[in-house]
Amino acid sequence: MILYFAGGSNAPFLHGGDILESFWYKRDALEAMAHAQNFFLDSGAFTAFTKKVTIKIEDYAAFIHAHVSRITVASSLDAIGDAAQSYANYKELKNLGCQVIPVFHCREDPRWLVKYLDEGVPYIALGGMVPESKRWVAQWLEDLWASYLTRPDGSARVAVHGFGMTILDFMRAYPWYSCDSSSWTYGARYGYVLTMWPNGKQAWVFVGDAHSAAKDFGERHYNNFPPLYQEQFCRFIAEVGVATVAEMKADPAKINEHNARVFAQWAATLGEVRFQRTTEGLFDA
Repeated sequence: MILYFAGGSNAPFLHGGDILESFWYKRDALEAMAHAQNFFLDSGAFTAFTKKVTIKIEDYAAFIHAHVSRITVASSLDAIGDAAQSYANYKELKNLGCQVIPVFHCREDPRWLVKYLDEGVPYIALGGMVPESKRWVAQWLEDLWASYLTRPDGSARVAVHGFGMTILDFMRAYPWYSCDSSSWTYGARYGYVLTMWPNGKQAWVFVGDAHSAAKDFGERHYNNFPPLYQEQFCRFIAEVGVATVAEMKADPAKINEHNARVFAQWAATLGEVRFQRTTEGLFDA
């Protein structure tokens, strides 16, 4: 699976890696293109939707054409809450000569997904999952992969990208071709350190002291760990090799680098995933 680091344009430690940036933030997109091994261009439709601004499809198409040699993947200009318009935009961009992948969103009628599949699209993105509850997304993904996206042997029918896919359990449960995540930035934003414990479980450990919410983290804060857990945590971050706890406390940007390295190492170990239905889907209960 290819893991794109969303918002990684200004992180030197991600240069030569896989980065996703939005057309909405053109300067960041251009910066990322100059340094990424693989670059995923997001249309910026969600940001435009939240700001109540319309992105002109001609402008997006012109940007893609101008930088096509440096773009590995570009998403279509999806219309939030309007699957029919998303489809129309996809067809128009294709007619304009842009190689884009369509986006199918949570709570859209599956017939639109079927329409893309029937037309033979080789690569499709799933979006709209970030604001939904984990339980709902789990059921939705079970339905999509079981009913539409996998062959009888559990392999993917087409390449599938997961927008904003930050839940590791979901990332390893389905045969994604690619995902993107911005949760590696939780270090500088909240003081979270991505940790893989010896039992194979992952956790976000809080190490920041200055953050206003530090007092609310209780047993999840490194300072409150029993000595044995602190020792295990320190051993883990030493193996990753980016920074010590003291260095992370002093420079939260070091946590970002640590988190990105852990994510990349973890994704590299996934190998080929085959889907096996183990829980009820959204409409099975």
